[in-house]
Order: sequence, then structure tokens, then C-alpha cells
Amino acid sequence: MTLRFPVAPNADAALQAPLGFAMRELEARALADGATVKFVVEWVGPVWPDLAAAEAAFATRLAGKSGYWWSLKPVIAPPPGARLRKPAPIKPNFKDGRRWPILSELEKPVTGWRLSIRYWRVGEDVVDRPKGPARRLRRDPAASSLEAESLRLLAEQPLQALMPQRALDIGLFEFHPPDQPYLVIPDE
Repeated sequence: MTLRFPVAPNADAALQAPLGFAMRELEARALADGATVKFVVEWVGPVWPDLAAAEAAFATRLAGKSGYWWSLKPVIAPPPGARLRKPAPIKPNFKDGRRWPILSELEKPVTGWRLSIRYWRVGEDVVDRPKGPARRLRRDPAASSLEAESLRLLAEQPLQALMPQRALDIGLFEFHPPDQPYLVIPDE
């Protein structure tokens, strides 16, 4: 069995009408008529309260499709009307003989189920590449508004010096002889 992933411009198209299935980038690019392709993993659809509801919702869309490129995964469901994000960490309080506080029903995270698919995305990514050295960008107050993809690109960029390296300081009582400038000779 060879693992072939759908080739499509977005996740919905990968589920409904992919351009074809490819195992490698070269095959995917050929199916996309030479356009740029990138292997991505994306979430599709809403968060379902339990696994049975998620399977029932996607039963017709995924009928007859092998399951190595799609999977239903548990996620933490957001409260109604809120964005999907990580829950805030809880600090231990060591009160009444308990290490962790008792959470109210509103504070407890709720597990839901969501469809995740792996496919070859056709087209260029529209991501603002961070400009400048990572050291300066991560200290910048505007860095908190960077998208997740931009942060990933920032983490993957090679280290860059903030300024060119200065000449080495050889000290007060040392010198370079004119015929051998690579030597440092102590002068006492």
C-alpha cells in the first residue's frame, strides 16, 4: 500500500474534489500543472461534542476514502462564541489539603472532536515573513500579534548577527609583527 495524499487548493477541496492523489512533491506538482505545492496538516469543520457525532457528521464526506490522510482527533473545545485556543495554565494553591484548586463547571476544559487532514496544498502561502534578526523581533511589543505561521518561520530562520563582528582586542602589551600578522606576540 502506498500512502497518497490529496492535492487541492484548500482543505474543503481536498475532502470533496481533489485534483488527484500524490505521494511525493514532484507528483503533486505535476497534478497541479507545475504550481507550487506544500504538504500541510489542517483542521476542518467545527468541534463536535463526542466521537460518534463527529463520525456521523463526516460519514458521507469520508465514505470510501482510506483513513491514513484524515483522522478525528480530540481537542479542547472553546466556550460558545469564543476562538479555539489553549487553556490558561492553572497554578497550584495548596489550600485545604489539596494541591490543585477545584474548578467550577465553567472553568473546566471540555474535550471535543475535530477532523484533521493531511494534504498537498496548491499555491503560494500568503504569510508575512518576519524581517530582521530574531533577537530583536521577539523583544518587540508588536511580536505578540504575529500569526502562528510567522512565528514558525521566525524560529526556523538562521541566526543573524546584529552588527558585523569587530576586530579582536589583543591587549595592551601584545602586538602583531609586520612579517607575520597572524601571530600575537607579548611585549613586556
